[in-house]
Amino acid sequence: MSAVLILLLGPYSLRVCLNKSAESSIVSVGIHHRLSIVGFLWQKEKTTVQYNGLLMNRLLVRIQKSTKKKPPSTEPKKTEKKKKVHDRLQFMIRLLGRIPGIGRRLMRCIELRHIRLSGCVGIMNPAALGMTYGLVQSLRPFQNEKIELSMTPCFCTQTFQGQALLIVHFFMVQVLLFVIRSTVEVGIQYLRHAHKRKG
Repeated sequence: MSAVLILLLGPYSLRVCLNKSAESSIVSVGIHHRLSIVGFLWQKEKTTVQYNGLLMNRLLVRIQKSTKKKPPSTEPKKTEKKKKVHDRLQFMIRLLGRIPGIGRRLMRCIELRHIRLSGCVGIMNPAALGMTYGLVQSLRPFQNEKIELSMTPCFCTQTFQGQALLIVHFFMVQVLLFVIRSTVEVGIQYLRHAHKRKG
């Protein structure tokens, strides 16, 4: 019981990272208890995906799968009815009003520890690239130990080579309560929408 309480009430760290170069692109998402009790790491490369389970900072289990695309099916695709598409669109529009409140609650559950964006960026539109570079430069005075922004513009080709990194800290119980509350809100909204559609 005490172990469950430690896992639920203890602090966690979420690390999302993208490392991209001309030869490779690696995306990783890691969640681990800040006391190194348990952890999980998902990593995707060009042709493989890895799932790693950690216990006491040691690799417990690793599952690796190939991401090679299967040949397209020859069966004709089923087209959804326009009415269903319209209903889903109406439901999504209704949810837009709740996004700010959900976003504020989420920000109260997490603590930003570090964000980094650095590398060479190229956009085919030189004007858009210049505006992006100017925006990054204008934000440099606001950088601190939590925020790092560094950009080298490339006017020759469309590319991104560098690193994007996000690290946040959170308590598992707070995130679980947030997920439960948000799920209930969306479920109630969906039931109201379905009832109104039938009526």
